[in-house]
Amino acid sequence: MVVFIQIVSRNWYWLSLLGVLLALVFFRQAGIARREAKYSIFGLEREQALRHASRARGRAVAAVLGAVLVYALGARIVPSLPLPEVEDRQSQPTVVYTVAKPTATFALARLSPPPGEYEPPLLPTATGTAATANPTGTPTPATAEPEATPTAAPVVSAACPIPGVRITNPGMGATVRGDVAIMGAATTDNFQFYKVEVSAGEQPGGWTVITDIHNQPVPSGRLDTWNTSAYPAGVYWLRLVVVDQTGNYPAPCAVKVVLEK
Repeated sequence: MVVFIQIVSRNWYWLSLLGVLLALVFFRQAGIARREAKYSIFGLEREQALRHASRARGRAVAAVLGAVLVYALGARIVPSLPLPEVEDRQSQPTVVYTVAKPTATFALARLSPPPGEYEPPLLPTATGTAATANPTGTPTPATAEPEATPTAAPVVSAACPIPGVRITNPGMGATVRGDVAIMGAATTDNFQFYKVEVSAGEQPGGWTVITDIHNQPVPSGRLDTWNTSAYPAGVYWLRLVVVDQTGNYPAPCAVKVVLEK
């Protein structure tokens, strides 16, 4: 079913044109058959001609209905279908704690030797500073406080990864009110149309087109205007979606704003 919809949305113009041509051919066959029935002498020939005319009319009507259905599906229904929602991912900050190892300072006690005996020199301490005499001869450990590295700031991933699909104004987290001019760019290879959608809440759910779909690309400039008079104050997401001739679209651009009244 999905493959059929993609084929129809990709070739709806030619399929609709083919349906119209077939309808014209069948209407012509019905007219010829009715003319034959009008001028037929025998009743059997007249009945056969009328049956042919009825079948041709039915086929013509079916071709017209098929052309209308293909046009509605490819030009109206498929472009208005909701697209997959955009999820904003944030890299989690990594906190690293470094604990300094305490160092100990040992001091040798200096005892007074008996008179006339050799007096040994003082030995240097482990830290290279002068040692303080300790009559008890027990080591005196030095205390050191652990040091921690500062917490890394979180890095927010880009909301508009595609250069041709971006919203430059309003910015992420901007405060807006009244008629909001949405600026940016909406271009892609084999461009078909673009649309700007809005969704309420921190976690966007159902997306609604702000005004209508736009059939002309915008390299840089105004994309749409959001009239906020019918929306209550709160957090909203604006999303730009650009669709190509095959019905595919690159990653949409989403921007969170705060609406104030």
